[in-house]
Amino acid sequence: MEEEFPKLFDCPDFLKGKYCHALCNYRHQTEEEKRAIEKYRDSFQLKLSPKKSNRFGPVRTSWLFNAVRLLLVHQDSPFGPADSYRLNHITKNDLETRLIEACGRPLVIRTMRIPDSNWAQDLDQSGHGYMVFVSHRDLRDVIDDCLAIGWMKHDIGVILSRLKAYMTAFDYWRSNAKGDFRYESTHHEPVEQIKHLARLMGIESTHAEHIAREINSLRPGQAIGPDQVTKMWPAQRVIEASLADGDDKDDKQTDNEHEPRKAVVVPGQAKLTENERRKIRDVHMFRFIPKVEEFRKTTNEHFSKEISDDKQFDTNDIKRFNENDDYALMIIQHGQTAKTFDEPKALRCFHDTMIWRKQNNIYDVSLDQFPATYLERRAIYYKNHDINNHRLLHYVVRTFNKGELDNEMVKRFMAYNFEEHIRTYPGQRIVILFDMTDTGLRHLDYDLVKFVISALLYYFPGLLSYFLVYKLPFILQAAWKLIKTWMPTETQNAVKFVDEKTITQYVALDQLSKAMGGTSSDES
Repeated sequence: MEEEFPKLFDCPDFLKGKYCHALCNYRHQTEEEKRAIEKYRDSFQLKLSPKKSNRFGPVRTSWLFNAVRLLLVHQDSPFGPADSYRLNHITKNDLETRLIEACGRPLVIRTMRIPDSNWAQDLDQSGHGYMVFVSHRDLRDVIDDCLAIGWMKHDIGVILSRLKAYMTAFDYWRSNAKGDFRYESTHHEPVEQIKHLARLMGIESTHAEHIAREINSLRPGQAIGPDQVTKMWPAQRVIEASLADGDDKDDKQTDNEHEPRKAVVVPGQAKLTENERRKIRDVHMFRFIPKVEEFRKTTNEHFSKEISDDKQFDTNDIKRFNENDDYALMIIQHGQTAKTFDEPKALRCFHDTMIWRKQNNIYDVSLDQFPATYLERRAIYYKNHDINNHRLLHYVVRTFNKGELDNEMVKRFMAYNFEEHIRTYPGQRIVILFDMTDTGLRHLDYDLVKFVISALLYYFPGLLSYFLVYKLPFILQAAWKLIKTWMPTETQNAVKFVDEKTITQYVALDQLSKAMGGTSSDES
């Protein structure tokens, strides 16, 4: 007798075509997911065991939740299509019972709160591997959305309490996360973010464009709660009269007749006032970065004379700062390690960056200013990404011999590479990979290395993620101890010394060249 799917966790209301409630923690499978599960079971023709299931999640935000869910549906992954849930609070029993229900397939869980302390106990030992993915955005925008929908009381005490809970939960999950996705990045470059997510999950991403379009077309939730399948929240709080009691017959009828839907509209509460925004910013319960427009206003007022006389700052740089949010955030966030935002530090960063860029005409630097040999010799070049999807800028130290090259031209070429990345991928960080293979004393030019460090610390704010120093020879270890003294403590901690074994902690094998033990082609 053919085995049937267990129905223990299927939402009974959803099966009847009705809406359940906002925080329903049952399973809501689409017909597409059911077909994918059948296909998966038929193709493998095996007796499924709960011991073989992999759990992806928890994930935050509906975009990330649906990206994971749809990757597992469309990519024919070895894990199979997932069972997906929204669990407000995760317990060990929640996972164990749903893993049994999944019959060997993954679980994808969206959550917003800290789970029970033993939620992951024995998961790895029993064969149930798990991954955690998180995403983040400006919390004041989150509050504005909640107020507009009507899901939060407009009371500053309630808001601050909720923010504290959000931050506590986020810090917990981020400490366990395999990937952290920025809201603006998923909005502006969804295809690249889906490809990055797939790499972290260890599956193919051949359908990334299709999945991005599908996520973009997903329906938002009804007024009475999030959509059962996508977990997307409504854009406004509209209680549809035909659905208020869970009966959708009248709704279908009006759709067919192209008549307007009867609804009771509950106006969204007003967004945060400027005073409330400032109060949230000044609360010391967490470090807070100001809104871009707030800092822009402060900066333009503070440097009004320098901006107007057009002598100290490049007008193109100012235009980009005032129009490109991602670029402005690079300056705002650079070096902000304290619990509260250090505005004078950010203003100094802006001033020093703009002065240096004007003096060196950085905005207009272009590839045609350099001899063709600068590309042909493969000394400084971008190729592939680290496990966090940061571009890798390779600096092959053995290709340099002190005194043979024009150092000022090499510095400008390095600045061109930094600037090229900012123009193309503003707001995204890079990793500098110092390839020290077969390097001797004659190759390590302190002047060039010092420029790279100074440029990233003072003139290209928010660009560096960290340094990788690959295969540092013993003879140069003392030299790198000296180099590290040029850096502040937080930057020293961003220097990672690796070899062919440990570099895989930062770069996946398919992103490493064969010369470094990876599988990526050594050609451009």
